Amino acid sequence: MREPSTIGRLVKALAAPININIRAGLPNVAELEALGVARASTASQVSLMAMATTRQVAEELRKTDRFDALAPTITQADAQRLFTTS
Repeated sequence: MREPSTIGRLVKALAAPININIRAGLPNVAELEALGVARASTASQVSLMAMATTRQVAEELRKTDRFDALAPTITQADAQRLFTTS
């Protein structure tokens, strides 16, 4: 379900809180709110992105026999801060 008109019709037809599993190509948060969507979830999309990156790195390691692909764009300290409350 990607079309705003379809999402809006579903929200009206069910008259209940609707959760949309978001992905690329869907309306943005403000548009979904305007359509009456109660909640937008990433569902498995973030996990799939992480798996795709893991596959890409593994393929690069196999192809080059080098470790240049192991250059994270986040530090260990920054990663740890993602799981702290502040």
